Amino acid sequence: MILFHKLYIYLNMLIYQINWSPDEVLIEILGFSIYVYSLMFILAFFVGFKLFQSFFIKENIDQKYLDPMLVYMVISIF
Repeated sequence: MILFHKLYIYLNMLIYQINWSPDEVLIEILGFSIYVYSLMFILAFFVGFKLFQSFFIKENIDQKYLDPMLVYMVISIF
């Protein structure tokens, strides 16, 4: 029981150490800002594209359908 209490205290102290509202601007170059959320969108599309690409290769599906699927994924967020 004492172990759980010490773990509880440690986790509470850890929660207070985390910055829950980080700066949204990741990089600013010549007045052009790159935000964290836009970088995450780009990363998500890249990872999704690579996952679908590996799936298409594994299932022997023609690669010509992969690019339109990426376009549909990007359009679907609007």
